[in-house]
Amino acid sequence: MLVHFPGDPNGLNYHHRVLLHKISPGKWVTLTPDLDLEIHDLNVRRHVVLGRHSGFPDQYVDEAYVFEEISRNELERQKRLAKTMGSILDDGEIADVAASQWVVADPSSSRFGKSLPFELVGDISGIGTYGVVQWDGEVEYVREMNIDDISGFVDERKESLGDLRTLGDHRDGAGKRYLGFKDALNLLRETKFEDWPFLGPRAVREYLHAIRDGPGDLATYHLSWVRSSGVVAGSAIVHEHHSLCEALRLALSKDQIDVSNLASFEHLTRRLLTLEIAVARSPGSPDFTGLEVVAEAPVAATGQAYVSSMSSWITEKLKEKANIQKQSRLFKEGFLKKTGKGVDDDDKSKKWKKQKGKGGKSSGGADGSAAT
Repeated sequence: MLVHFPGDPNGLNYHHRVLLHKISPGKWVTLTPDLDLEIHDLNVRRHVVLGRHSGFPDQYVDEAYVFEEISRNELERQKRLAKTMGSILDDGEIADVAASQWVVADPSSSRFGKSLPFELVGDISGIGTYGVVQWDGEVEYVREMNIDDISGFVDERKESLGDLRTLGDHRDGAGKRYLGFKDALNLLRETKFEDWPFLGPRAVREYLHAIRDGPGDLATYHLSWVRSSGVVAGSAIVHEHHSLCEALRLALSKDQIDVSNLASFEHLTRRLLTLEIAVARSPGSPDFTGLEVVAEAPVAATGQAYVSSMSSWITEKLKEKANIQKQSRLFKEGFLKKTGKGVDDDDKSKKWKKQKGKGGKSSGGADGSAAT
């Protein structure tokens, strides 16, 4: 709301206020644009109620002292302070406001359950009681909670500690599971497994980082690839490509699993690479018989992601296979020529004509008819 302050020396006769906590009918703890808490009895003060997410009325906007941008974290902090102040000023019993603290909430982190140093609290990026922060060069998922609840929170998630297939339990301000694409990539920790079922370098992490450095997210990447690659819109390949990209997006954002350590998603990513490189060879009629060298950029001009190590491995394997087939064919041809076996009729005809041109006698009869 706007509270009337007549005679303001700067001509700002209406001051913006955010109502944080109700003490009694008409009496509120409010937040000022200077981030101070004040008590206002609106029963005796002239005021203008503002609609949520609405603009200021034209007749007041030129003489209003309003807020600059305020972070969600700061607003939540001020609400807690206002509640404490309100409980003190209220005539009822003083409410017991529990102390809260930011803790590392990612079960896969070595700092899981540890309290965030005070000097890093101001660096948190997030919404409400959830966020991420950089701590000694590592991005940590953090959560603000009551001190009394921390031990129970850690115990509930002990089962997922050390599980390389998960990224933690990340939620938005509404408490729903959500993890941004770029934040998810920072949490990937590709690990070597002795029983990994695929040959060659791993593709998932490099593929996703190429997308991050290009279009920025999976949905945009798919649309960009369809537009740039020349593939026929609405074709089966386009639908399959969209389905595979969506599977990766849901795995990171909703399921919050480490796709770089899952063989199933290595398989899906390799299928995506196959589709993209086949389209790069022949957009109108994708050719799956061979692959070309991938362009040296995060996302090539044809719209496909650049996955250098995986592409190089595939190319080398194809070259190796082609060379084996070539040597096998040359050996077979040399063997047939040496032994005279398997010479086709055309070769025999050419040999007979050559001998005849040198004066050789025909095997026909005296009347020139062919001998039978």
